[in-house]
Amino acid sequence: MSKKTTPWLEFPQWKDGIVRTNIKQEFFSSLGLSFFLSIVYGILVVKFFGNFFDTQTCYFIIGFPSLLLILLLPLNRYLFWKKYGDVELHLGTFPGLIGGKFSGAIKIPKSVVPETPFKLTLACEQCISTGSGKNSRSKNTTLWESTQTITPRLLQENADLRILPVLFEIPYETLSSQEEVIVDEDLEITEEIEWLLSASAETPGIDFCVTFQVPIFKTSESRPDFQLDHKDQQILNEYTSL
Repeated sequence: MSKKTTPWLEFPQWKDGIVRTNIKQEFFSSLGLSFFLSIVYGILVVKFFGNFFDTQTCYFIIGFPSLLLILLLPLNRYLFWKKYGDVELHLGTFPGLIGGKFSGAIKIPKSVVPETPFKLTLACEQCISTGSGKNSRSKNTTLWESTQTITPRLLQENADLRILPVLFEIPYETLSSQEEVIVDEDLEITEEIEWLLSASAETPGIDFCVTFQVPIFKTSESRPDFQLDHKDQQILNEYTSL
């Protein structure tokens, strides 16, 4: 089967049918952002307040907030990983079908005791970027979105949740996942389509909140008149309230 008919296999993060949260990358990204913000903050303090304070006071004014920035932003991601582990989405339908269904299971290595029902949201996001460098601008638009709430009964029956079921019906009119492509070369306009699945709930301490970029495509199996069959609809009704 050619890559043109199976474009989802070109994405390394989807090849094995498991979508992973990249907590380590988020940790180092937040660490880098913290250092960058600390440097900017230090430069602004020296520039605007350097003449009003002695050197030691300036060091304190710069150092203390900078240390908090460097510690707190990455610390949140580390504590999330420590509490929940490497959360994974195991795809049931690969890819999810436009004019079809998207199913799977979010697997959490460590038990979760939610204080509020879990919310699952599947959204199709369009990002239009114009220009380049300092003149670049981006506009994000939600083209389609569906949200489900895990019913209290399921939460009561599974006090220590480790698996969240995923099942969505996707309308035929939506757009397929798409990497950034050039729409207008002269005007430097690019477009990217992302499908994002997020799951969240309030818990003691660090709240549970994850987002996965998922493969949703229109294929030969897509149908304009698709509806979940009786079995799927029954499963959906049992564990969610739309």
